[in-house]
Amino acid sequence: MNKTDRLIETVDVVLEKHAWRRADGKVASLRTRGYSKEVMHETCRRLHRLGYLIENIESINPKHIEAIVKSWHGDGLSNKTMQNQYSRLKIFVNNWLGKNGMVREGGVINYLEGVDESSLKVQTYTDETKSWSGNGLDVKVWIDRARLIDSRFHCMLLMGLAFGLRKKEMLRIKPWLADKNEHLSIDGSVAKNGRHRTIPLEGTYGQFQRQVLDQVKKEVKRGETLGWPNRTLKQNENRYYKYMQAIGATKYESGVTGHGLRAEFAENQAMLMGLIPPSLGGDKKQMTKKAREEITLAVSNRMGHGRVSVLGAYYGTFRNMPEKKTGIGERVGTFVVSEEDVCHVHAWPTITPGPSGEYRKLSTEEKSELEIVLVLEKEEGPIQRMSLEEFDKSDELSEKSKDRLKRLFEKVGL
Repeated sequence: MNKTDRLIETVDVVLEKHAWRRADGKVASLRTRGYSKEVMHETCRRLHRLGYLIENIESINPKHIEAIVKSWHGDGLSNKTMQNQYSRLKIFVNNWLGKNGMVREGGVINYLEGVDESSLKVQTYTDETKSWSGNGLDVKVWIDRARLIDSRFHCMLLMGLAFGLRKKEMLRIKPWLADKNEHLSIDGSVAKNGRHRTIPLEGTYGQFQRQVLDQVKKEVKRGETLGWPNRTLKQNENRYYKYMQAIGATKYESGVTGHGLRAEFAENQAMLMGLIPPSLGGDKKQMTKKAREEITLAVSNRMGHGRVSVLGAYYGTFRNMPEKKTGIGERVGTFVVSEEDVCHVHAWPTITPGPSGEYRKLSTEEKSELEIVLVLEKEEGPIQRMSLEEFDKSDELSEKSKDRLKRLFEKVGL
């Protein structure tokens, strides 16, 4: 056994003792346990690649944590991946090893001196539609392409469109068992995080869903999953991606991914309930906040989330936006002030980074015409607009938030 294997072995001892239980005391799903194992095994291999040849995870120290985080960033891991792995690492080290505080609070930015914090933000909402039809694709034509390649693959995409299923749910679902006549039942063994949900078959859309279900049930046997038989989940996923590339449904080729069908479902469900989502140009004034949130929560439940905020990733959020004076203003910064408050920064004329990611210096004329509007949007109550001077003196905003905006202004020569 080599040194890396010995280190991994000590990690597995800790995982076996702790990984089965979530922070709230409930039993962790197999997926969550598997992800913890995957992250920590990779952490062991990474440590040894970096030259830190410890053989027992109990020997991990702050120097190792810093090296790991810097190597994530240096390797170009996505912000979301870094965030997720950091969360797993923090739980493992701080909680399960009992080294409280060794992995710092506040995220990876605490280890990346000189890196702009805004570049590490994981965007949790969308400003544009991710749906296939919203990106100019004729959904029927594109799904029909799948039928020419593979009948099961065709059925998977139909289920994604009709019920908003995730990729793994498409592969794991047993259509005969899930069909409860008036609703589709996604049980814990199929759903993400083991969260059971039901999706009702209602109205004219329900008729379409029924047609899809009946067609899919002709493809699979009773008790059989929709995924290709006699293959592992990983093999099924690889085949799914291969076929997605074959029909051209990739971000590079057509601007959409398989997940776009889930966004399509979210938008369709919202509109069937009378709400035009932000990603399709819907305005917050179309109905009261309470009515919007009731619809959004209903859609969220059907997608297996149960929280209003999550839908921002699928069809945007109804954020308060100041009226544009010239028609060319754009938001140049959005950052969380707290869990309840979000600050939106607007500027006219537009300030945007160039192809290299650098902000160009504004001319004297542009500076004279520049108007900065800062908007503090709260969960409750009206929005608050403020001048730069008011912003700087505000007690409601953190010094970190103020510093981030000041750095942006410095980049454009203000």
